[in-house]
Amino acid sequence: MEDQEPSLPQASWFKPSLPQASTLQQTLPRAGLKKGNKRAAVSPISPTPVRLSQQLQQPQQEMRQQLQQLEQLQLQQQLQLQQQLQQLQQQLQQQQEQQQLQRQLQQSKPQPDPLTEKARGHLQRALQALKEAHSVRPLYKTLIEDIEKAIKETQGPQQPAWQPAKQPKKGLQGSSYASVAATNIRAPAQVAAKPASKAPPKASAKAPNKKNAREDFQVILKLQRGAPTPEIKPIELRNKLNEALKDIAILALSTSDRGNIVITTKAPYTAKKLLEEKAKWAPLLKELPIESADLPTRWTKLVAKGVPNLEEMATLDIFAAEAMTFSGVKVLGQPRWLRTPGPNQRAGSVVFAVPSEAVGAQCRKEGLYVAGVKLRVEAYKEYTIRTQCYRCLSFGHNPRTCRRPVRCAFCSEKHLTRDHSCPSSYNVMTPIPVTSFPKLNKRPRVIAYKRKEALVEASTSFDLFCDPDIQAIRVEGTEPFILINLYNEKEVMRAPASQPGAYTVERLLLTARLPQQPFLLVGDFNLHHPRWNPSVEASRARKAEALISWLDRYKASLLTDLEVATEGTYWREGLKGVSLIDLAFYSPFKQLTWTNFRFLDATGSDHKPIAFEASPRNPSRPLAARPATYNYKKADWKAFSEHLAKKEQDVLTAIERAITRDNLEGIARLLTRTLIEASNAAIPKKRPYEGSKPWWTDELTSLRKALGLAQRAYRLLRDEESHEAFLKARNNFKYAIRAAKKKHWESFLAEAVV
Repeated sequence: MEDQEPSLPQASWFKPSLPQASTLQQTLPRAGLKKGNKRAAVSPISPTPVRLSQQLQQPQQEMRQQLQQLEQLQLQQQLQLQQQLQQLQQQLQQQQEQQQLQRQLQQSKPQPDPLTEKARGHLQRALQALKEAHSVRPLYKTLIEDIEKAIKETQGPQQPAWQPAKQPKKGLQGSSYASVAATNIRAPAQVAAKPASKAPPKASAKAPNKKNAREDFQVILKLQRGAPTPEIKPIELRNKLNEALKDIAILALSTSDRGNIVITTKAPYTAKKLLEEKAKWAPLLKELPIESADLPTRWTKLVAKGVPNLEEMATLDIFAAEAMTFSGVKVLGQPRWLRTPGPNQRAGSVVFAVPSEAVGAQCRKEGLYVAGVKLRVEAYKEYTIRTQCYRCLSFGHNPRTCRRPVRCAFCSEKHLTRDHSCPSSYNVMTPIPVTSFPKLNKRPRVIAYKRKEALVEASTSFDLFCDPDIQAIRVEGTEPFILINLYNEKEVMRAPASQPGAYTVERLLLTARLPQQPFLLVGDFNLHHPRWNPSVEASRARKAEALISWLDRYKASLLTDLEVATEGTYWREGLKGVSLIDLAFYSPFKQLTWTNFRFLDATGSDHKPIAFEASPRNPSRPLAARPATYNYKKADWKAFSEHLAKKEQDVLTAIERAITRDNLEGIARLLTRTLIEASNAAIPKKRPYEGSKPWWTDELTSLRKALGLAQRAYRLLRDEESHEAFLKARNNFKYAIRAAKKKHWESFLAEAVV
C-alpha cells in the first residue's frame, strides 16, 4: 500500500521544489538488474518497501515545517502593518479633536458688549470728574458710591474658564486611542485659569503722548505786558519753593521765548497740584511782575490763504474778531502776514493759531470767514534754511565741527572743493544738492556756471528751491540779488504729452517765498503772451496770465529786447510763426541796470544763446573787475631776460648801498617793479571773454561761424540741400569740440609734474 502525499498550502510568493527523478535514483541503491533478465534478483542488502516509504516521508516533513514558519512570518508582518495603520488613524483623529477643542475654546470666550463698554466709560469719566471736585466731595458722596456700584454691575459676573464637556466613564475596551487621549487632554483654559474670586486683569493703558506728559508737569507764570523780563536765580528760587512746599516738587525754572517763567515739577507732583497749593509759594514771588499762573496752552498753527488786504482798515486787527464772530473760532495771540503784501497786492496769507488740533481740523475742513470772504485754511509748515557743509557736502550740521570725510563737489574725491585741480574755468551749480554727479538721482534740466575769475560770490540757495527744473542762486557783489533759473515743464517723472500735471511756474515759482531782495529771472518759459510776442493769439496767452500777475506784483520788467529778438529764440522744422520762449525778467534794482541784450554765435542747438550785461547806475562807482592775467603760453622769454639784464646793475647797486631797514624795503619795491615791467614788455595778457575755454582753437572759431551761416540759410530756404548742409556743419563742429577737449586733456596730463 502506497502512502499518499498530503496537499501542501502553496503561497503566492513561495514555490517548494520537489525532488527530481535523477535525485531519487541517486538515493536508491542500484538493484543489480541486468539487461535481458525477466526476473529481477534482489540483493540481500536492498531495502524493503516499508523502509523506502519512511525515507520518502522525512523530506516532506521538513518542507511542511518550513512552510509553517513562512506562514507565521507572513501573519506577523500583516499584523504589524495593521497596527501601524491604526496608530496613524488614531493620531489623525487626535489632531482633529484637538483642533475642534481649540475652536470651541475660542468661540466660548465672552465677547465684550460695545454698549456696555461705552456705558462703563461714561461712568468712569463721570466718577473721575466728581473725585477731582475736592471742594464739594462731601455733597456728592452718595452719588459717587452709586456710580461705583453701577460700574461694578456693568462689568458683570466673573466668566468661568471654558472646560470641555465631561466624558462618560467607560472602560478602555472598544475605545480608540484618540478618544482615550482626548479625555485626558488639559485644555489651555484650564491651565491658565485663575480663581473665580479674582477679577480679570485690566488691559494695559495706551502710552501717553510725550508732549502732553511734559505739559502736565509745567506751570507758566505770565508776566505783565510791557514789563521787562526779570533776571531769576534758578537754583536759589527752586530751593525756596521746595522749602515752602516741604517736598522736592520743583525741578527747574526757566524763561520762555516770550519772556514768561516756566516752572517744571517732579512726578508725581503735577502742575495741577502746584496750582492748588498756590497759597504756599505765591508770597515768595511777590517781587516779580507776575500777572497770572496757568497751565500751558496747547495750540495749532494754521495759514489762511486769500485774506483781503483792506486799505480802509488794518486786516490783522479785525482778523481775530471776524473769525470769532462769523466762524466761531478763537484765535490765540496776534496773527501775522506770511509775507508782507505789496502796495498793489489785493490779498495775501495770514498765519494764526487756534487752541487745539480739533479746531484746526475744523478750520481746514470748513474754511474761515473773514471780511466777507471764505478763506482756504492749510496747516502751517515751519520754514527753515538748509545750509550745506562745504567739507562733506551734507546738510544739517556746522562745518566747523564736521568730522566726516571731506568730498569734492566736482569729482567726489577726498579733498576740499577749493583744492580741486580740474583745468575747467567754471564752477558748476546744480539745482538739487548732490555729493557728486554720479550720485545724482534725477537729471537736472537747469544748471549754472560761474567763472572762477569773477569777483562775485555765488551759492545755490536750496532753501528756496530744490527741484531739477528750477534753481535759485544768491549773488553777492555790488548789489546782492537772487538769480532764478528755470525750465517751465512738467515734473521729471511725468510724461509731458500724456499725463496732466502742473508746470514749473505754477508748481514752484508762483508759491515761492522770495526774500526782500531784487531778483533776475531767466529760463525757458514755454509760454506765449502779447507782452513779449505781439503775434500771439489770445487763446494761447491764457496760460501765461498767472505769470503776468506774479510779475506785476513784484514790478518786474522784461529784459529781453524785442527789437533784437524779432526772429524769436527757438526754431524747429515745421514751426509756424515766431517762437519767443527764452526770456529774462528783473525786479527793480537800486545800483545796477541790465542792458546790452544780444544773441551769441550759434552752438548747434535749437535755442539761441542769449547774453546781457549789468552796469552800475552811478558811473563813479564802476563794477569790481579782476585784473587781467598773463598768457604764459605766448610769452617771449628771451625779451623778458634781456629786460631784466638791463635793470640788473641798478638792483645790485641798490643792494650794496642798503644800510637801514627802509633801504631794504625800497629794494623789494624795486625788484617787484622790475619784474612787472619785464612781464608787461614780454608777456601778453589774456583777453577776458565769457566764451573762452583753455581747449579752444582758431579752427573751432571758423567752424562755429560756418555753423551759424548754415543754420541761418536753412531757416530762410527750408529746402533739403540747405538742411543737409546745416547737419553737416553741426556735426563737424561737435566732433571738432570733442577732439579739441581730448587733445587738451592729454597734453595737460603729459605736462603734469608727478
